[in-house]
Amino acid sequence: MAVIRLSPDARSPRRARVFTRQLLEDWDVPAELVYDAEILVTETVTNAVRHAGTPIGLDVRQGAGGKIVIRVTDESGKLPEMKPSGPRSIGGRGLLIVNKISSSWKVDEHADGKVVEMILEPLSATVDP
Repeated sequence: MAVIRLSPDARSPRRARVFTRQLLEDWDVPAELVYDAEILVTETVTNAVRHAGTPIGLDVRQGAGGKIVIRVTDESGKLPEMKPSGPRSIGGRGLLIVNKISSSWKVDEHADGKVVEMILEPLSATVDP
């Protein structure tokens, strides 16, 4: 497990992505999971910067069977919403991307804000024989 604290500024999504990539590569995680994890971290940390504007926590850990668990925390009580976006929309696709790429995800509220937890499973774990 590894944790990093980030400030709510425009540099944080990149810092989170680099942190995640280096960590997962050190753990010899397959490249496709590293890439997917980078996308998930970038989307959720960007959302936290834009919508929460509070300090952000990023917790990345390996679970059983090669599973990767990513948790992004912030101190805002405002919950993320999946909103429809049109082809000309500039934003609004972050949670749609999270929903498509992650094996599962959820949001948990707590007294100090919220946690967005995403799980990535290796392809071999998600394909039926």
